[in-house]
Amino acid sequence: MLGNNNETIKGGAVQYRHRKEEGQDDAPAHIGKSAFEILRFREAFGIRHKASPSSIHCWATVIGSRFGLASPALSTQSPFPNRNEYLALDLSLSMVKVLAVPDDHEELRAMIMRGSAAILLASFFAAVPSAAQNAPLAEEATPSVQELPDHYPASYVFVHDLNFQSLVDGRIAVVDVAAPDRGYKGQFTAAQLGVMIASARKSELYVAETYYSRLNRGERTDVITIWDKKSLSPTGEIILPGGKRGQFVTLPNSFQFTNGEKWGLVFNFTPASSVTVVDLEKRMVLVDIDLPGCSLIYPTGERGFMSLCADGTMTSIALDTDGTLAGTTTSEVFNDIDGDPMFMTPAMIGRTAWFVTFKGAFRGVDLSQASARDLGGFSLAGEKSDAGEWRPGGWQVISASADGQLFVLMSPAGKEGSHKDGGSEIWVVDPAKKSRTARWPLRNPAVSIEVTAEPKPSLVAARHDGSLDIYDAASGTFQRTIQKVGNSPMAMAASR
Repeated sequence: MLGNNNETIKGGAVQYRHRKEEGQDDAPAHIGKSAFEILRFREAFGIRHKASPSSIHCWATVIGSRFGLASPALSTQSPFPNRNEYLALDLSLSMVKVLAVPDDHEELRAMIMRGSAAILLASFFAAVPSAAQNAPLAEEATPSVQELPDHYPASYVFVHDLNFQSLVDGRIAVVDVAAPDRGYKGQFTAAQLGVMIASARKSELYVAETYYSRLNRGERTDVITIWDKKSLSPTGEIILPGGKRGQFVTLPNSFQFTNGEKWGLVFNFTPASSVTVVDLEKRMVLVDIDLPGCSLIYPTGERGFMSLCADGTMTSIALDTDGTLAGTTTSEVFNDIDGDPMFMTPAMIGRTAWFVTFKGAFRGVDLSQASARDLGGFSLAGEKSDAGEWRPGGWQVISASADGQLFVLMSPAGKEGSHKDGGSEIWVVDPAKKSRTARWPLRNPAVSIEVTAEPKPSLVAARHDGSLDIYDAASGTFQRTIQKVGNSPMAMAASR
């Protein structure tokens, strides 16, 4: 049976056919089957040169000894004792097929090797005590749902998956980046370019989102959905009138708190811009504030917000106790819209918003009072690289740690129009010293970054493929990867 030519293979095939007709299921029958399969394989692909069928015995012995199994070729007088020997024989068959493939059939050889890897993996799972294999599984209560804590720990991060493949099905993942495994805790929806804010005082999450009566057409409904942190279940909603909520990829500052989290501010764009003031406690809309020529929401003082304007200025809006307009203040020009504009998502250090520009300059804005105040800035722009120039790049390019350090996602291929391309290096910047204090390469390119509020913070880098790479924010040391938390992780927010 274990010869070295085609006649031996044919003889094994004949033996397999005879044994099968006799209803036999022993080792000789399966060795014959292997010979039969090899013959059929070689004929199907026009392979005429010799391959050694004795490799069946060789490979089966090697794989069998790896798992403490008897070689199938040696068990010629009795049926196989368990399916592990079948797997060993199947693997040996695949390896013989590899040996039978000529050198110029690389694609075919690779296909068979992938199949062999799958069989080997199955062999590992099969090599367990038979008692464990046969033990019945314990009954599980259904449904079985675990709850999250009322207040999330500082290692939790909200990852906004815009879901470019299906924008009507956006979602936000809750991820514990400190967990060595099972870091993905759950998710909730944020439909049609939605935006989320998380309460630090209550066990509630708020999502401003948009729906259409026919999924992607029909009557439009803008809504703030309230979610419970523990169960990630919706507990209420507030309808936003007018169908005017601004929809962006994705700007956290299009939906923000003010007035001690009692109110929510929703940015509208029709393209006329305005802000809707919503009482989140009473679940009702209060008023709309017009914002001609200005965009987005940066909370100021006790009850108000600042907005960035198209002419390079910023306008501060003070609100009265009923949400109506109490006053406005407009700054001098400080944002070089044409020459070096600011990214619109800042990093917050206390009540100071730190913006970074497309070329790498930094600008601080004090938001602690009713009127926002320009603090001036400094620049780290202009450092050359082999690919061009070091510039910030990505969707969320700047974050901050509790000790006042800024972290910027940088690309060595910076040029006009590269500001959304992502980056491959982190620059750590001390705004008090106006200097870079560290730089470290990322293991994989990233599109967004966020720093957690833990005592020993982590830097989370969201990748193009939807996975998260976790680094020690103090040293830049890579810690772990959390695979595929979403499809389009455009923005992140650390639990605070």
